[in-house]
Amino acid sequence: CNVLTRSASGRALQIELAGEKARVTVDGNTFRRLLGYDKLKSTLFVVREAGEAFEFDGYGHGHGVGMCQWGARGMALKGKTAEEILDFYYPGSQRWRLRPGKTKGLK
Repeated sequence: CNVLTRSASGRALQIELAGEKARVTVDGNTFRRLLGYDKLKSTLFVVREAGEAFEFDGYGHGHGVGMCQWGARGMALKGKTAEEILDFYYPGSQRWRLRPGKTKGLK
């Protein structure tokens, strides 16, 4: 079992499975489905050989899109501001303060 490619966020995109007689490549979501969603909670994992088996260390329970509520909470508990948290999850985005009666956003 070998992760061939990862997304920018580190999620497994393509995984190679090799046996004695064949090799097959599957996408990360298919691999997760085949193992069982209850066993591999996310495609954000690392894998290593452990004798004749493989061990997976997973990170997260989600789909990898948007802000993780538990990650944001952890950052807040470590003293990060709302702006720092939003910048982490949505780099390059802009925030606007909307005021009643205005049709355009104001910074």
